[in-house]
Amino acid sequence: VDKFVYHLPLYRTIERIYQLGKVQLPKSTVSNWVGQSAEKLTILYEKLIEIVLQAAYLQVDETRIEVLPNSPPPTDEQKRRKKPKKRKTERGWLWCYFAPQTKLTFFDYDPSRGANNPARRLKKYNGTVQSDGLEVYELIAKAYPNMVHYQCLVHGRRKFEAALSNDAKRAEYAISVFQEVYAIE
Repeated sequence: VDKFVYHLPLYRTIERIYQLGKVQLPKSTVSNWVGQSAEKLTILYEKLIEIVLQAAYLQVDETRIEVLPNSPPPTDEQKRRKKPKKRKTERGWLWCYFAPQTKLTFFDYDPSRGANNPARRLKKYNGTVQSDGLEVYELIAKAYPNMVHYQCLVHGRRKFEAALSNDAKRAEYAISVFQEVYAIE
């Protein structure tokens, strides 16, 4: 709970708690426990993906995250340095697949914002996908005829807000229609 709900580093939780009981645990042991637990949970994660992708309606979105690159462990020379070099992060993307009827979600990391992740996840999907205006969703919808794609109304409404200074009368009308739909929702 401390690690995954409260995002506390392992040394602040497990290692210190065990130290209170005079039990010394190497960091590698605690890290290995986390890795082994994740490995054991993989079968549940795959089942979650299967269940979510059976939903008739999905909402899909991607969020940028910074991740540490997969780099080799530090050399002895690097360990001896008084000021170790800061590791630079790389940009990655956390893809979220949400089935509103069941309220189930799975997250899928990918180093790219391209079509690879949703194409892989949605290639056998039969149903409706709602997303923002990212072009990859349109490409996927064209490639997979069993998938219907809808874009988010909020993203569509933004275009009319931007048009207020150009054509206020028509833009205001469109925004009023959006308001009516929001009232129904």
